[in-house]
Amino acid sequence: MQDLNFGSDPSDPNYKSYQEIQSAERYARKIIEGYTGQEFYLYQDVEVVYGSDSDVLVLPYKINKINKIYSNDILLIDNQSVPAVNNWIFNPIISETGFGVRINKTNSIDNAVYTANGFVPPSINDSDGSLFGKNIRYTIHGEFGWDRVPVEVSQACIELMKDYFSKDSVWRNKYAKNVQAFDWKFEYSSSAYAGTGNAYADQLLSSYVLSNMVVI
Repeated sequence: MQDLNFGSDPSDPNYKSYQEIQSAERYARKIIEGYTGQEFYLYQDVEVVYGSDSDVLVLPYKINKINKIYSNDILLIDNQSVPAVNNWIFNPIISETGFGVRINKTNSIDNAVYTANGFVPPSINDSDGSLFGKNIRYTIHGEFGWDRVPVEVSQACIELMKDYFSKDSVWRNKYAKNVQAFDWKFEYSSSAYAGTGNAYADQLLSSYVLSNMVVI
């Protein structure tokens, strides 16, 4: 309320009810999600992606926790079972950006060690196990999204909530390009209908738009 400069007393000219604040927050959140292509909370989901002979499997959305990984319908990792199931010689972990699953080679055993001890080195789908094989389908079950809303996203939400209560928003939502009265006139730039419709909010959110992000 303080950041929005709204009053909490019904007698205050800037007073907004709890229901109005809720509607404004929902409005701002939907605009932010549509613009960035992301949801800034945690949710359970399943994503299907394909390997490229790399030790990083790029995901379309930020992942917070890995539950299960299947390779062409074969279960590789099950972190939900007790004890956890790991049929891979490398334990996949979340990449530094959060937008990928990376093979953790910290405790890996070289194939030469297996061979020297009379064992066949583990392999998955004709891969040496150290890569996500090219064109192999990987199904990731996990907790996706953000455990904390970034400061920039929160600030953008506040700006858009202010817009929600702005009288000009009525015209902008009608795609008005030129509004004129006897003693005043305004015309919106085409940018008003792109992004969030708020230049400052667009600037705050620019690094969170998925198409602009490095996701490995």
